[in-house]
Amino acid sequence: MLLFPQTFITNLIKTMFKKILRWIKFAYQRAVRGYSDDIFWSFDGYFADFIPAIKEFCVRELEVCKEDERRVEIFSTMLRLIDDWEKENKFETQFNEENATSRLWKYFGDKIMWFWS
Repeated sequence: MLLFPQTFITNLIKTMFKKILRWIKFAYQRAVRGYSDDIFWSFDGYFADFIPAIKEFCVRELEVCKEDERRVEIFSTMLRLIDDWEKENKFETQFNEENATSRLWKYFGDKIMWFWS
């Protein structure tokens, strides 16, 4: 019976120690560079929260703006890029290589003005 609490406490201490070391590492990076590496881990996740709303918007706009060929092209391309991203559906570790995530956000950034009337 003593094994479980001892193992639990040991794992807890190891986990806390790792978190403290990471906190120090990222604090040092923020002090030296102005940002830390942990921003890259959450950036894709942050933008992934917007994808369902963008997808819904594009589908809805395609139904009402069929006469505007340019908008139809932009929203159709956006939906294709979102589908590519959903199929890939993994966190990217290489930020410099082109992938579904980079193509999606580059296109959205280039065409963002089309999302307003």
